[in-house]
Amino acid sequence: MLRSKEIQKQMRKKVIEIYQSGKGYKAIYKALGLPRTTVRAIIYKWRKHGTVENLPRSGQPTKITPRAQRELIQEVTKDPTTTSKEPQASLASVKACARTVTEVQVQAPHGVGDAGRDNVAHDDLEPLDVVPLLTNTQEEGLS
Repeated sequence: MLRSKEIQKQMRKKVIEIYQSGKGYKAIYKALGLPRTTVRAIIYKWRKHGTVENLPRSGQPTKITPRAQRELIQEVTKDPTTTSKEPQASLASVKACARTVTEVQVQAPHGVGDAGRDNVAHDDLEPLDVVPLLTNTQEEGLS
């Protein structure tokens, strides 16, 4: 689920000021027009870390922006047989390595990036004869 816009630092400081003056969550969220859970989260962060500043996030930063990823998926969708070097060359400004391009191809919708796999249209396949799993004597025992 996507997060909404970040609350400005001034607003977070104001929440803490009102909280320190003795007001409760209900009075704060009604006065400032913020969701109750947002007020609670701001106060919790302040009590735990002593600040309302944005803290560093864990994990490795993304290598390409969401916009570049969408462009890459569109390019690969146009030609699923493309190799990872071709989109990499067109996205040189992003500095995406071949592995990143390949990972995006794998995450793309089904059928994109399957260039090396057997892509047989299901309409061309002939139906198989159905082989019964039970013999006649076994079927009689079930009835």
